[in-house]
Amino acid sequence: MVEDMKRAASVLGEIIDPSEPKQQPYGAALHVTGTTRIGRGGKDCEQHSVADENSLVHNWTNLYVGGNGVIPDATACNPTLTSVAYAIKSAEFIARTH
Repeated sequence: MVEDMKRAASVLGEIIDPSEPKQQPYGAALHVTGTTRIGRGGKDCEQHSVADENSLVHNWTNLYVGGNGVIPDATACNPTLTSVAYAIKSAEFIARTH
């Protein structure tokens, strides 16, 4: 993989030093997910999640959560569009039921 990185860097005209891992400082481009995760239902849903699949908080009748926190697992890229998709799903549920 390192050789592939070097080859790609030489083609692109950049020098990459792969000798040591690089870490970003805390707070830099972090996309924290799963802090108020939603569950898929089932008997263990309340043990492992804060809300159901419609973002309704367990044991509450009218409290919903949103944002990156509801995404139950890490994503491979920026989670913004995933958050938007969850928000649309929840908004449609709220519009149908309230």
